[in-house]
Amino acid sequence: MRVTIVGAGAIGGTLARKLLATGHEVRVGVRSRTSTSALALGAELGGEHVVMLEDSIEGTDAVIFAVPGNAMEEVVGRFGSRLDGRLVIDATNNIASQVRNSAGLILEAAPKARVYRAFNSLPVATLREPRLDGGIADLFYAGPEGVDQEIVANLIRDVGVRPVYVGGPEWLPVVEALGGLFFARGRSRPGLRLALKLVELEGVKV
Repeated sequence: MRVTIVGAGAIGGTLARKLLATGHEVRVGVRSRTSTSALALGAELGGEHVVMLEDSIEGTDAVIFAVPGNAMEEVVGRFGSRLDGRLVIDATNNIASQVRNSAGLILEAAPKARVYRAFNSLPVATLREPRLDGGIADLFYAGPEGVDQEIVANLIRDVGVRPVYVGGPEWLPVVEALGGLFFARGRSRPGLRLALKLVELEGVKV
């Protein structure tokens, strides 16, 4: 797939490395190619993979937003309706806001975008190394049912974590709460690898 990752920080850089390694065509859209993070990622992956925001989504199959949540209004505004009809994954967290996701901002600018919430609920240390005690960390995601649901699941698998579909857009608060849990648990211990594992048992009488 042709994947655009908006943001060259810790999350964006990790997703870019993982998806490139599994054969995807990856572009990282940045607001400045001379920022420290953009220069470092370009030196590592190759400068052709790091482009300006305005040049990053042409011909792409999926757009993953991985910038600070408080920057999303500006960033989404620079794309505007060009996101219409595209598969968009919101991996942002606006910690200072009551609503941490940016789905509303994206849909306001591009009402026909197919928006999912994923990659927001695991610490970057876990995304980088998702194997914990022999198991693979679960990553919970939400968004419209249909073909795109499996596309997002495959991207999650290619990053190395196990996708767990929570449900449609109305279930975004559940994914939000998981992200909040990890943030609260790890805020005093940066770099801590945290994960949840969903165990589903059939045939258990209660």
